[in-house]
Amino acid sequence: MGAPEGGRGGEERGSRGALDGIPAGMPTLARAAKVVERLKRAGLLDPAAGSAREPILDESELGDAILDLVIRANAQGIDADRALRLAANRLAGRADPPHR
Repeated sequence: MGAPEGGRGGEERGSRGALDGIPAGMPTLARAAKVVERLKRAGLLDPAAGSAREPILDESELGDAILDLVIRANAQGIDADRALRLAANRLAGRADPPHR
């Protein structure tokens, strides 16, 4: 029998990497969150490791912090969406390199 519907059936379907199946065209923040979650589940990323910053207490605080970064980036002429997309791609490449 195959994996249950919605289960972790990547291995049964022949997936080669933790990030297989994540659409490149997903909205950037949603894709970054999915990359982090997949790497975490695969044991390739520990989000708590190396974090010297204070923990985020709730969604409101996180939203405010993200918005503040977008405002700062905009003031400096930086495309925050592109910056996040590139950072998520770098994380994905370091943690789950392409298979041959």
